[in-house]
Amino acid sequence: NEILQLHLTDIKQEGGIHYYDLTEGAGKRFKTASSQRRIPIHHKIIEAGFLEFIAMRKAKRSSKDQLFLEVKPDTYGSYGKATSDSFTELLKHLGIKHEKNSFHSFRHTFQDGCRNSGVPLEVMKALQGHSDAGVSSDYGSGVSLEVLNKELQKVSYGGLTFN
Repeated sequence: NEILQLHLTDIKQEGGIHYYDLTEGAGKRFKTASSQRRIPIHHKIIEAGFLEFIAMRKAKRSSKDQLFLEVKPDTYGSYGKATSDSFTELLKHLGIKHEKNSFHSFRHTFQDGCRNSGVPLEVMKALQGHSDAGVSSDYGSGVSLEVLNKELQKVSYGGLTFN
């Protein structure tokens, strides 16, 4: 839901770091305050042509600023359920659907990728929009964009290619 509700203006750059700016705006909904955050864009996504995609979308911009025009919210303003249902149908069509894979599996795979790449738990939680429990989480302004980027760029998945 978070990524699908992004607008073109939510793809930003600061200090040479491209990132998704998940903050409040028209038509956006977040589960918790920690869901609002900045997420660096992994270099493999950039190498796959994401910034060119953004430039193309900006050049062909209609009155809508939504990043993914093809995805429509449901009657409650949520993008997640319809996308999850479509993904489940795709898995079934490909003959690879089983009880332990779903659209939510991407989160689990990301967590495994972070763990296996040595990303600290605090950074992994910040990237996912999960809050730390306890009093110490109330102090400071959180993990910096630079640290998030440094750690995110470490994440890799053996054997995965973007060809």
